[in-house]
Amino acid sequence: MLRILAITALAVGTTVATGCAKKGARPASSETVTVIVDNQNFYDATVYLRWNSDRRRLGQVGGFNKKEFVTRWNGPELQVEVDLLAGNRHLGDRIPVSPGEVVEVELPPNLDRVRTRIGSFPTYKN
Repeated sequence: MLRILAITALAVGTTVATGCAKKGARPASSETVTVIVDNQNFYDATVYLRWNSDRRRLGQVGGFNKKEFVTRWNGPELQVEVDLLAGNRHLGDRIPVSPGEVVEVELPPNLDRVRTRIGSFPTYKN
């Protein structure tokens, strides 16, 4: 079943990133989550995932690019944080995520909103 959730972007403070994510194809295990980031913004974006109090750097997506990442599932709720090269940082609402799901994050040109969708999506390969 496809679930769509629009989340308002909020400014947040600076914290230290820990951990990393792997870029690759579809999840090989049910303990992973695929995150597809569609950066429709001019600026490069560094994307972080927040699982409870754990903040992990997912990776960087260039302006006007789309990239797929596979990362370990770390809990029932996920929060996406985006740091634009221009200096703006945005934090979305928490969303429920289960192992094996695909999460698509769209970064619009004005980044007034970060839209996150969970469901079955075609995978993007570089």
